Amino acid sequence: MYIDGALLDPGFELDQVCAFPIALGRYVDATGGRSISDEPAVQSGLQKVIRALQEAQHPEHRLGATFLLPSDDPAHHPYVTYTNALLTLAWAILGDFLESPRFR
Repeated sequence: MYIDGALLDPGFELDQVCAFPIALGRYVDATGGRSISDEPAVQSGLQKVIRALQEAQHPEHRLGATFLLPSDDPAHHPYVTYTNALLTLAWAILGDFLESPRFR
């Protein structure tokens, strides 16, 4: 976003949405600190990520659409292999958190 509030990139970037749960999963793997999921900001962030991923999901297949590639170039097709590999990892990590009694 520019300082005047205009959007820098007007499109949805699936890789950026996947970054939060992937980073959180790596943090938990490195530290064993699952209690981070008790933090309200983390819970709120995960809920926002889940909503964004659900909105990007293909109506019939387990694929997520993206507007821009990780290089910030426009995607020629909405379902990109690399970003969907990230999506698979992000959903696996989210599943671990969703199964936890700490996550509400």
